[in-house]
Amino acid sequence: MRRYTVSALRLNLRSMLSASAILLLTLSCSVQPRAELAAYGDSVTWGYGDLPGGWVRRVEQGSGYAVANLGVPGEKANAADQRADAALRTVPLAKVVFLLHGGNDWVHIFSTTDCLRTCDPATVDRKYEDIADHLRSIRSTIVKRGKKAVFLTYWPNSRAKCDNYSDEGFAVFQAHRIYLDNKIIAVAAEHGDKVIDMREMQDFGADADFFDCLHPSAQGYKKIAGKILEEVGDWAPPDPEPKDLLKGGPIRW
Repeated sequence: MRRYTVSALRLNLRSMLSASAILLLTLSCSVQPRAELAAYGDSVTWGYGDLPGGWVRRVEQGSGYAVANLGVPGEKANAADQRADAALRTVPLAKVVFLLHGGNDWVHIFSTTDCLRTCDPATVDRKYEDIADHLRSIRSTIVKRGKKAVFLTYWPNSRAKCDNYSDEGFAVFQAHRIYLDNKIIAVAAEHGDKVIDMREMQDFGADADFFDCLHPSAQGYKKIAGKILEEVGDWAPPDPEPKDLLKGGPIRW
């Protein structure tokens, strides 16, 4: 009979719990096995502040492509990295993955003891580079699954909706977002991946565009989807090949 040490049993239990957590997170997403695209991210991908789906649902409606929403509210980049392969296995037909992540890390870095809402983001660059490393790893998983990564940046926040910050604190908060956005753009540039830069939206930023300091409202998500749809020519997936159609199971005519 095989003998296990206490430490080995603990390691096994941790592995099982980790796998279960990843499975539960994946099941909380909007899984569509026949989706042609997927959106991978946190609460602003899931659609918090609007009906579930947010900008993803509107991109699906506007483009005519089925889009699986793999966003998980509250998730940080390291957890996203851990679940990426399992999540992407649920969308075998998707050829394009929108990737927007790191927002919860940004807020955490800005708020915790190393910064306390006052630091220049460059002084905590290592923490932002950790996010970038996870984005690189997620991007690698996307490519290994035969898909193309399309990166998105975050968008400017509303001063009025971020009313728990002083003017100085809000300026630092924005500086941290810009720092993260620049990391996202730099990671995408390493392989020439498409970036949809949300900072370019000309009509975005009114108080009515936000549900709270971090999350857009229904109106805000509509504008975000509009920006993505404007650039459809740069990210539209190729038509599926006959062999791809069989990956999602039997075809019903």
